[in-house]
Amino acid sequence: MRPPTLSQIQFFLLRVIANYSCVKPIDHIIFPTTTNLIWQDDSHVTTDRKLLLQLANKASDYFNKLHMDTHFGTS
Repeated sequence: MRPPTLSQIQFFLLRVIANYSCVKPIDHIIFPTTTNLIWQDDSHVTTDRKLLLQLANKASDYFNKLHMDTHFGTS
């Protein structure tokens, strides 16, 4: 669970730092063999930097809790 969470945090922060127009693909990226609608394309991704920072913060809190529970237990 930790590597995907770190990738998600990295993605959010890159979207905050980088100008969206410089990383936006010419056409939407589509993965036709994927069954999950979220992963089929990138049309649902926001450009709102405040929202991206909030999401990165929440993902960071989740990662920290996951890490602490894994290494030190929940009690």
